[in-house]
Amino acid sequence: MLRGDVDAGTAEEDYTEMYFRSLNIIEKKDIEPDMALIMIVFTNQEDVSDEQAEQYVKWSEEGKRPDDIEIYYFLNLRYGLMSGDDELKILDEVERTADRMAVYRIAKDFTNTYFQEEYTGEVEIMGIKGLSGVDTDSKGNCTVEVEFRPVQEDSLSYLFMTFGYDEMGWTIRSYGVEK
Repeated sequence: MLRGDVDAGTAEEDYTEMYFRSLNIIEKKDIEPDMALIMIVFTNQEDVSDEQAEQYVKWSEEGKRPDDIEIYYFLNLRYGLMSGDDELKILDEVERTADRMAVYRIAKDFTNTYFQEEYTGEVEIMGIKGLSGVDTDSKGNCTVEVEFRPVQEDSLSYLFMTFGYDEMGWTIRSYGVEK
């Protein structure tokens, strides 16, 4: 952890242990269409409101951050994918059972992570198919596909995920990409 003013050259490393009791994700600022800035505020105070966390960010930007506050900035590179609460469009009509929505949420999170960390090009996400194959009674294996089109190509590709159900709930057993 650094204390002092980095720009003025007076910053010093401080290895004092700090125990955090509160964490706030207080803001997402769009920088560009495919980038957002996320600010996470840690403090040793309990039950810090989002409004107070926003004040800490403002003080930090003015160089007046209290010593018991840490603020971390993260760039969220979206590559044209969904962000935050944006929905992954369901391409086939399906009854929204608890199991199907659990698989949907895992597939959405995995898709977001996959295209941010594994896939190198920009893509247009069409949506998800195959949720009707999630068997809510026997909870057997099922496969869902996220349909996407790489920006440089005319044809569709698919990120498929095979799910299984065990004592941990629904989990991805395998995944891959196919044209």
